[in-house]
Amino acid sequence: MQPLEMDPRIRDMWADALESGEYSKGQGYLKLSGEYCCLGVLTDLYVKETGDENVWKYNNDTLTNTVMEWAGLAVRNPKVMVPADSWHLASSRRSHYVSDKPLPLSTLNDILFPSNGFPLIARAIRGDEKAPLVNILAGEGM
Repeated sequence: MQPLEMDPRIRDMWADALESGEYSKGQGYLKLSGEYCCLGVLTDLYVKETGDENVWKYNNDTLTNTVMEWAGLAVRNPKVMVPADSWHLASSRRSHYVSDKPLPLSTLNDILFPSNGFPLIARAIRGDEKAPLVNILAGEGM
């Protein structure tokens, strides 16, 4: 797996934030009721670094152009690779996502178990092959 193509400093900061436990995982919006999707965590890092809170005005499930450009990303909803053999512990309602094709981060965020999704996303962003992704899926919902 290759790391997500973006500013390496921001990629590391984002992955660290996803693994920190500081953020509660939500879905469908960047931020809602104190919960964040993975792209909302990146948006929050932008706000903390720049002080520009206007980016929350467009609170859907993709990045604003401002955050996308700050992070050095080419698209507002980047795709990451999650190998099909990492999904065998996912629940059957998620089985239609099993694929060796890149998956948009907003989709990956919404189909992973809430308590375990951010660490898997962090590993996908980093392109980390050393830690087995399958262990992340073995928790909640089984």
